Amino acid sequence: MSAKPLIVAALGARGTGKSAYVKQRLEQLRPARLAVWDLMQEYGDVPSTSKLGDAIRAMRARRFAVAFQPSRDDATRARQFDTWCRAVLLAGDVLAIVEELRFVTTASHAPGPWREMTLLGRHDRHRVSIIGTSQRPAHIDKDFLGNADVIHCGRLTARADARVAAEVLGVDFRDVLALPDLAYIERASSSSTASRGTLKFRAARPAAARARPVSLVPRTKEPRAHVDAERDHSPPRFSLEALSPTSSQPE
Repeated sequence: MSAKPLIVAALGARGTGKSAYVKQRLEQLRPARLAVWDLMQEYGDVPSTSKLGDAIRAMRARRFAVAFQPSRDDATRARQFDTWCRAVLLAGDVLAIVEELRFVTTASHAPGPWREMTLLGRHDRHRVSIIGTSQRPAHIDKDFLGNADVIHCGRLTARADARVAAEVLGVDFRDVLALPDLAYIERASSSSTASRGTLKFRAARPAAARARPVSLVPRTKEPRAHVDAERDHSPPRFSLEALSPTSSQPE
């Protein structure tokens, strides 16, 4: 991962190369600690589970890669996302990929732990990098977009979505509507102007090999401390063990 934790927003309608872009970023970053919220089950090359407790227990290892496949029930998924975000924050030093933010946030509401990830996650206490994706940027958490270090946007088909993306990109919304497949507009927060390009495909090693994952249930029973004892003597508000008991997690 980068020395500086990053927030990356990948936007675009279905079929515009959004997921391919995320996987290329994953190849560049090569994280040793990777947690994926895999709603669409697109990360078959990363060890996956539909059991939230198993996903959280995997985060207790020094190196891990785990994709959690959440429930399709809205209420259950909301509870799972809250707990998953808490676990990511506690694990620390991690790249978190969240697919299709529209299903877990809205323009007017962001769950508390997700809000902590986007607003406080880059702090040395957590060091969380985030890549979040959405087909409908007009309907997702505005703090996430406002705090993104990089906005990558393929074609959007609804004017409301194109207007939201165009505002953070600094371009005309009609340019976003007119993009062909695999073409994109991208802007870094450090740049005053957006750049344009076309996504190109190349052979890549499997994500699981890049991240060198351990098994879903690590051998050690001790959670990894994300803050050195000398730096923080306060007791944690929660622990990975408390978040991943064998019987009480929403699965």
